Amino acid sequence: MQIKHAIPALHCAAADGLLHSIEHFGAQRNLLDYKAPEMKGATALHVAAQCGQTAVVRALVDLGASLDLPSDDGSTALYLACLYCRGEAIKALLELGSNPCQASGNGTTPGDVVCPECEKWITQWQEFSSSQKRAVRMHG
Repeated sequence: MQIKHAIPALHCAAADGLLHSIEHFGAQRNLLDYKAPEMKGATALHVAAQCGQTAVVRALVDLGASLDLPSDDGSTALYLACLYCRGEAIKALLELGSNPCQASGNGTTPGDVVCPECEKWITQWQEFSSSQKRAVRMHG
């Protein structure tokens, strides 16, 4: 019996939090944004965020993974972290510059799907963003 599709090794390493493997694959930059068709176009960053693998999220972005690249259904890594209530991953993605206003394919944003326990990260980002915009207007 032949297996037609297998989950890419980078995606498996992201799900399992295997930093050493992530760093090994990171040397092959073309793999960082590989959208696995058998996973609805998810990248390793999507998988790490959904699984709450915060150290892997940071490592993938440091290696050059695209922060807000959508999957086939329009979900970003931040959207999935919010959907699956992965607070530390949400915080890391926001700190790294992910856009919480980017809508998914169904028109909802990470703030629309975030669980009550993790909502504080989105709220803090929005407050910080607003204060930054005010500072730019005052000093610009």
